[in-house]
Amino acid sequence: MRKSYLLFALMSVLLILPFMGDPGSYAQVAPVRNSWLNGFWAGTGFQLSDGSTWNIRLNCSSSRNEYLIEYPSLGCGGKWILLTSDAHMAKFTETITRGLESCMNGGLIIITRIDKNHITYSYFSNPGKALEAYSTLRRIKEQ
Repeated sequence: MRKSYLLFALMSVLLILPFMGDPGSYAQVAPVRNSWLNGFWAGTGFQLSDGSTWNIRLNCSSSRNEYLIEYPSLGCGGKWILLTSDAHMAKFTETITRGLESCMNGGLIIITRIDKNHITYSYFSNPGKALEAYSTLRRIKEQ
């Protein structure tokens, strides 16, 4: 009886395996955890050190893992590299690719979801350092 039970269990596993697919494909099918960030966002940044303000434009596509940042009034922009994310928060490293003379490179950005159309932007020049700049961004277009 025990041998027939083990044989039945083994046969069941062997019958199911062809239908399980490639384990590497599961990540492509799973929903993107930070899809709440998709779209075009805009707002005004506030620099804590001197009280200055500047424009922010953000274009996010989580399915392409593409996060493009523009600071039009500062004449610089680049991309964000996603570090971690969940349903309410995302952390990025900022890489400035244009206008390096006007903007700091390599900052830590933390984005927090407020609601469907608003997110907070917090900028730290180095992890563990004090907050240097912040903003509330408004969704101007969904993707």
